[in-house]
Amino acid sequence: MQGTFEAPKYLTGDGGPGTVLANDDDPDGIPTADGTMTVDFFCTVPAAATAEEPAGTIIYGHGLLGTRQQTLTSAWWASAGISFLRARLPRHVGHGRRPDRRVLQRPQRVPHGPGPPAAGPPDLPAARAAAAQPGRFASDPAFQDADGRPTIDTDQVALLGASQGGILGGVASSLTDDWTQVILAVPGLGYNLLLRRSIDFDEFFPQVEANYPDELDQTLVLDLLEQLWQRGENAGYAQHLTRDPFEGVPAKHVLLLEAFGDHQVANVSTEKLARTLQIGRRAPTLAEGRSADVEPFWGIDPIELPSDGSGLVMWDFGTPTPPTENLPNRGGDDPHGKLSDVPEALALVLSFVQDATNIDVCGGDPCSSPG
Repeated sequence: MQGTFEAPKYLTGDGGPGTVLANDDDPDGIPTADGTMTVDFFCTVPAAATAEEPAGTIIYGHGLLGTRQQTLTSAWWASAGISFLRARLPRHVGHGRRPDRRVLQRPQRVPHGPGPPAAGPPDLPAARAAAAQPGRFASDPAFQDADGRPTIDTDQVALLGASQGGILGGVASSLTDDWTQVILAVPGLGYNLLLRRSIDFDEFFPQVEANYPDELDQTLVLDLLEQLWQRGENAGYAQHLTRDPFEGVPAKHVLLLEAFGDHQVANVSTEKLARTLQIGRRAPTLAEGRSADVEPFWGIDPIELPSDGSGLVMWDFGTPTPPTENLPNRGGDDPHGKLSDVPEALALVLSFVQDATNIDVCGGDPCSSPG
């Protein structure tokens, strides 16, 4: 199914490129809803779903420059009896648009940078509300059987955020009581840490280097920008996901999926997120000698499986060990998007979606797949 729904708009104007948070230009002001904006969505529902056995729903947050059409390639979820819903993020942070290079050329333009990422996460709870509220998705014939009965289970909803969708999806999940199961695949925390360790920054770094040739200045620029980026990414909200929830919002169960040697979201960023969430890791996590860290997975205690609740699972595709320096990993094939093709990883996600259970899908060995 393809369609639209209305969501609160926390940006000025039409919410497109160049718009800012609707907070009366007060940098300390809390944005308020400025009318609504039309949100596009794609949703796949299993043909086998019935009113007696309706399909639960995974709300999907796509990665950098991804699109809502990615749901159309998610046939595995349909075979597992799960509907898959993707609403677009604002155009600054997805929908196939490139980030604004002017922010990196001249940071005085930053008011135009962090607004849309900060406003993007409300689209995800809005998608859940559209799927669950009476008179919305469940009342549309496209989501019903021949007798007008819903074939989607509006009480079984989880969020799956991948890459940048995992970085923004943590924000949405910390703010909503619409779901309790959260899967963040190859996510991170802190763009100021991540950017210099990501190959995705390669095409933008020359803009910074040309205007700020001194490496200390480059670091300061990213650290200053991070104070604004935190409005819309995990760094400002992760502590409220699992251990210090906002008032009226339940703590979440969070499954982190990490790809060893990731070229785009460095492992150090994913593991920083795990420590902030104070969650454990599946063990054995990596084969002996694979990590170059002095103390691999420092501060992330091992947990035994099966287990209920949150956890970090590492997957090794044979990518060379990442550098310990502030540089991207460029060795071998990038494993960043490979988890979506691993049946064992998908079985793990399905178990977690259904009852927040971490199961052992790797037979007691470190999780690995051929590259």
